[in-house]
Amino acid sequence: MPRYTPPIRGSRGRTSLTGTSRSRRTVYTGPIHNPGLSLAAFADEGWTVAPTTTTTTTTTTLPFGGEDPGCVPANQNRLKCGDTIVKAAAKLFKAVDKCHCTQAKARLGGVATANTDEEACEESNGGKAAKEKYDAVKAKLVTLGICTPTQLANMDTLRDDLLAYLDGGRNAGIYCDGSTPIGGDDMGNVPSSTNALGCECSAGKNAAKLYAAALQCHFKNADSVFKQKVPPFNEEACEETSSPAGKGAHDKYTAAAAKLIAKGTCPPCLDSAAEHEALATADLGVAESKNDKPYPCE
Repeated sequence: MPRYTPPIRGSRGRTSLTGTSRSRRTVYTGPIHNPGLSLAAFADEGWTVAPTTTTTTTTTTLPFGGEDPGCVPANQNRLKCGDTIVKAAAKLFKAVDKCHCTQAKARLGGVATANTDEEACEESNGGKAAKEKYDAVKAKLVTLGICTPTQLANMDTLRDDLLAYLDGGRNAGIYCDGSTPIGGDDMGNVPSSTNALGCECSAGKNAAKLYAAALQCHFKNADSVFKQKVPPFNEEACEETSSPAGKGAHDKYTAAAAKLIAKGTCPPCLDSAAEHEALATADLGVAESKNDKPYPCE
């Protein structure tokens, strides 16, 4: 009759199944939802077995709703990519607005290189221009590999749309005083006085702050919905009118515009609350309509 030999204990008390120093232990790594061969075994025994289906979710189909187009990112990488694009867009917007103020001041002062200097500030200046800094963010995102092809393509579209808007109708609405065109690829006129220049630059800066604040509300909302925070983030209170009043981005803009008008230095095209509100409405409209660029439905 064979003699029973007890298994040898390993150095940490684990049972060796081979009688050598190599040991094995059972480690729980999570539930196994794939029945594999067990399903066939049950079928062999006469059980009725339902077919199985494996589904991989790679799409984002849950819309944000409200006034904001776009969808909740499907995973953390897409969320981080979208948030980074939003922040880059806000910086681009504010930087180009500042370039335009500098240009208007130079044109009023008779600086011959005012328009070429503005192009260097906005487009190309050895990596220091607003557009170059935005593109550098995209290059970093490509290296990180966290964005979808759609997000990366949308980043270029968003940049081009913003630059066209900033150089076009928006600039004309801000630099509305005077009769001499600023020139270059920028709409608007050379201010007729230093007072008009000061008001116009301040109006542009106030509106650019509002745009950037609205984008901050957007990415906070995206983060909140993705993480299913309770209570959910109140994006409208952040962007528009808060409770208590005065804390929303639009609230702050309205207060700043009223303070600027009260100085009495604005030209006739910017001396009323309605005219400043028109600037705000336009900038917020752009912020809302482009929300699906960083957070696409794909």
